[in-house]
Amino acid sequence: MEPGRQVCLVVLAECAALVLCRCETWFFHFQPRYGAGRQVFETESIEPFVLEVDPVRARQAFTLVELLVVIAITAVLVGLLMPAVQAAREAARRQQCANNLKQIGLAFHLHFNLTNGRFPRSSHSAFAYRELTWGYVIAPFIDPTVVAPTGTLPVDLFAGVYRCPSDDRREPGLWSYGKNVWFELQAAETGELIGAAEGPTYTSLRKILCTSRTVMIAEIETAAKTDHVMAHYWYFGGAPEVATQRHFESANYLWVDGHVTANEFSATFDRSGKIDRWDPGQACERW
Repeated sequence: MEPGRQVCLVVLAECAALVLCRCETWFFHFQPRYGAGRQVFETESIEPFVLEVDPVRARQAFTLVELLVVIAITAVLVGLLMPAVQAAREAARRQQCANNLKQIGLAFHLHFNLTNGRFPRSSHSAFAYRELTWGYVIAPFIDPTVVAPTGTLPVDLFAGVYRCPSDDRREPGLWSYGKNVWFELQAAETGELIGAAEGPTYTSLRKILCTSRTVMIAEIETAAKTDHVMAHYWYFGGAPEVATQRHFESANYLWVDGHVTANEFSATFDRSGKIDRWDPGQACERW
């Protein structure tokens, strides 16, 4: 049972128990005697007193049984509605997260138009080449007030488009999205994976054969302030940085062609099933 439903049922059960306890005390201390148009109550410690009762109003009042039935029905309805409300909220957050990735994808393609299809680097290699990371490079295409060469980002941008609403990490500087590092690996790095001195590189858009099947950006969840996914390192035993459980056992993925999908991680990478949508060289195989 969901935690929200348990809390509601426990609270309502305690309220019903309290009402029953009060009614039991009243029943044993007050013994009514009925007369025409009035009720006379006697107690153990006080003299009898007369309480005038309007017969019409008495018939219109709720009985204890009716009140308890209403409370029980309310408890059942609240227990049923709470999971639905939570699911609706999460669906809205997941959609907002997907919209963020779509804006990022559009900014990437605007950058491609100006750089002959060259992928911007992440913090994995940008500093070695004295370049800005992808989040800063594409920022002017999302927010025209940003001046990329200054290396500063508006707080609203980092807390808005660059932030997934379902990302509950609150430490400043943690990225919700990470770029696939395959697009900036050197020939020696890719060659190590295939047992050769040098392997293929995928630094520009024209080298990607299956753009609709290759992951470019994904949701990440790490303790480090990284903006990339070391997908090639998974073959050496590295743990995936992808936030695989952020949206009901799935995450949002931005593909190279710009479309966004919500998938389980195993649909993008599964060594036993020989599925790898991160390596541009293998992305075209099986779908």
